[in-house]
Amino acid sequence: MLCQVLLLVEGLLGTGTYFPNYPPCANSTDGRSVDCSLHGLRLMPDICSINVTFLNLDENFLSLLANDSFSGVPHLESLSDSWTCKPGQPRKAHEDCQLVIQSGALVALHNLISLSLAGNSLKALPPLPSSLCFLDLRVSNMRELLLGNNCYYRNPYNTSITLAQDTFKTITSLKRLSLKFDNMTEVPQGLPPMLRHLDLLENKISHVSHLENLTNLRLLNLEWNCQRCDHAAQPCFPCPDNKLLTFDTDAFQNLVKLRSLNLFFNNLSHLETLDLSDNFLTCTIRNGTFFSMLQSVQTLNLGYNYRSLVTSENLTLSESFSQMKALKNLIINGYFFRNLAVDGIKPLFNLSNLETLHFQTNFIRDVNLSLFSKCRTLKLISLSQNSIAFSHPCKRNGNGRVGLGPPLPPCSTPSHYIHCNKTLDLSFNSIHSIKPAQFKGLEDIDCLNLSFNYISQPLNGSQFLPLQSLKLLDLSHNNFDLYYGSALQEVHHLVVLSLSNNQFHFTIKGLGHKFEWMSGKNTYLEFFGIITSLDLLGNILYTPQYVIDTLPESLRNLSIAYNNLYDFPWDKMERLKSLEFLDLSNNALETLVTDGDFSRMKLTNLTTLNLSYKKIRSLHKEFFSNVSSLHFLNLNHNKIKMIDESSFPNTLLKSLQHLDVSSNPLRCTCEANWFLMFLKSTCITIDHFSTSMQYDLPESKRGQPLLSMDPRSCQDIYGHLSFLCTSLIVTFITMLPILHKLYGWDFWYLSHICLAAVRRGYTQMSTPSLEEYDAFIAFDSEHRTVADWVYNEMVPQLEDKGRRKFKLCLEERDWTVGRSRIEKLCDSIYKSRKTIFILKREGFGSGFLTHTFFITQQRLLDEKVDVVSLVLLDPDMMMSRFLLARKRLCRRTVLDWPGNPFAQPYFWHCM
Repeated sequence: MLCQVLLLVEGLLGTGTYFPNYPPCANSTDGRSVDCSLHGLRLMPDICSINVTFLNLDENFLSLLANDSFSGVPHLESLSDSWTCKPGQPRKAHEDCQLVIQSGALVALHNLISLSLAGNSLKALPPLPSSLCFLDLRVSNMRELLLGNNCYYRNPYNTSITLAQDTFKTITSLKRLSLKFDNMTEVPQGLPPMLRHLDLLENKISHVSHLENLTNLRLLNLEWNCQRCDHAAQPCFPCPDNKLLTFDTDAFQNLVKLRSLNLFFNNLSHLETLDLSDNFLTCTIRNGTFFSMLQSVQTLNLGYNYRSLVTSENLTLSESFSQMKALKNLIINGYFFRNLAVDGIKPLFNLSNLETLHFQTNFIRDVNLSLFSKCRTLKLISLSQNSIAFSHPCKRNGNGRVGLGPPLPPCSTPSHYIHCNKTLDLSFNSIHSIKPAQFKGLEDIDCLNLSFNYISQPLNGSQFLPLQSLKLLDLSHNNFDLYYGSALQEVHHLVVLSLSNNQFHFTIKGLGHKFEWMSGKNTYLEFFGIITSLDLLGNILYTPQYVIDTLPESLRNLSIAYNNLYDFPWDKMERLKSLEFLDLSNNALETLVTDGDFSRMKLTNLTTLNLSYKKIRSLHKEFFSNVSSLHFLNLNHNKIKMIDESSFPNTLLKSLQHLDVSSNPLRCTCEANWFLMFLKSTCITIDHFSTSMQYDLPESKRGQPLLSMDPRSCQDIYGHLSFLCTSLIVTFITMLPILHKLYGWDFWYLSHICLAAVRRGYTQMSTPSLEEYDAFIAFDSEHRTVADWVYNEMVPQLEDKGRRKFKLCLEERDWTVGRSRIEKLCDSIYKSRKTIFILKREGFGSGFLTHTFFITQQRLLDEKVDVVSLVLLDPDMMMSRFLLARKRLCRRTVLDWPGNPFAQPYFWHCM
């Protein structure tokens, strides 16, 4: 009734005049959108407004949508209540959840257009409003229906899902249907003929039929039904007896418009993309004839169709591959074979459209690269992540490694794009040396990737002689020796050269280095990235001018990042008149200004300068006056504290388009009027200020999202420190009485324990000199279940089984008569390395366990040794403050007896 009154008042006042908040939910400024997602709600929030049209209830713990749940939002247009019972991962048995939707909960929302109920483990769907266009089983104008992720890991039916034959009969306009992760065992019947996209990903379908009327189907996803589990990275469900997915003979006969299929098929003349990866098609790839039917397929993925625990000697493709005239991209990764020979891929030689070949992660040891010359149209040959060694140009073998990494080209540099007509990727192999004969037949290659190998040979100008068209060469992550001046002189058209992570020869103390080989190179050079050795540091820094002198004058892009440079020869940079991109990030420069360093530096073409991740403390106008053409300046992660009118010249401010000074300890002052000049720039990024400020913008700049600042912070640069200190004091004063109320007794008890430990105010009752037992077992012997567990489970496991036999002390078995019980108890505790408490639901309820605990605490004070270990037999036991604190501080000494028998060996291992 109160909600109806509020709605009436809101209507009388007029919409848009009053937008209340609905804590803990967040609502938009216009009051039309309310977001209650991720708030742990178990009951529907109280929302009463005729303005709310969008309500998000995702990822809460709602169990009921009642008939009146949405009476306060009668004009709701979009409702999302997804992932209430998340099926994305297995849940424990006691964590079952269920979302119940009463029959009148949604039907009264006459304006509802979009409804999302994904991931709720639904058992039944209630009546829905006729206005619904997204997710409706009974509305004729529905185009998309997403019913995935409802019953898979936790199936509320405890059986497979089946759909009635006429379920989708009336939805004639349905074009997209998703039934993935629904535990279905067969393809639903009676699907509408207008369907274009059918997603049956990760069900338990073992046989495919009922597709004959889907003449408009363009995408069919049957991936991960009869799953292959020998290399699965998630819970895996194979078909019975580990059989393959089967199909009706004419299952695909009428699917003439199908363009993408993620599994095996029979006759599809218009198919363009076919993914058959992660199956058992080893014999089919070698002898199958159905490839001849793939007349329109342009991309074929046959990855990871290996035989389990078998590595083939050769790769042999079926002759039917030669009839795939439209094939452009062929992927045969993870087939696992040792040799790649001409006869094995001969069917590919006559394919006039073939552009890319991927043979990655196959453990190839022997390959003659010249065989690829028979495929004239190839643009990318990827042999990365194998074991190719090339120990001899005619005889190749090796064991090597397998790595991970994408093919290199086409490649983008900071200032221009390098287009590769033909690329050879040999990265992540075991190549130790390279010789010209290895590239015979591949003279037209213009991009070569040899990164992540073991090459340590000196480059003498002969290695790449056959590759006269080479434009891009990636030699990173190797151990090349670059001493000879003739290195790389044979590649006259080289544009991009990557030599990062070749630091091995630079870390050898006393070894000389020359850089004349760089002269004459063209536009881009990535120079020895991530070199941090101190020996290398001395070698480089003692001759920095000499290194710069050897760089080609036509160089346009230079990266000298990660070198620990403490100095840089700015005065030598004037010879690099074409330089556009300079990266000096992640070095140790502390200042840009040193006498004579940059007086002659005239980099008139430099547009990008990266000085991030350094130790620069101040900026000087004199330095930046020599790089006045900069468009992009990166100064983030330095130690700059002040930026004012003396930092940048006016000429630089006019050309600058992007300035990044984030992650600096900046302090602002009211005199920093230089900021007005920055408004002429296109993009200014100044993040993570210690304080903030604001200026009146000129009318031409108003409304632009540059920077919003607070003028009051300029009155005191230490305002943020004062605010922090005040907040801490107020918080402490507020929390002190609360802590005293809740934990006052605990602090008092702890203080006396500590005082007794310091003063040694207590003495032990008995202090034997030697420990005779590994552990004393303290339990309530009158509790039959506990006693049975100790004698029949614990004692055999610790004393009789395992590689080490422990000696336990038990009251009824090992105590001798004639002494008082308290004396025998003290002796047992002090003569044992550990005292293990076996606790049931009542915890330390018995007097015997209480006395035992007190004596163990006395030993803790006397010997500074904590001997207590706890075994909790009942998962529902009442947790005292001591147990909770011990679980947090000494979690390895508290063990829970598992209810799952398969977890019990791990329990005894922990014990």
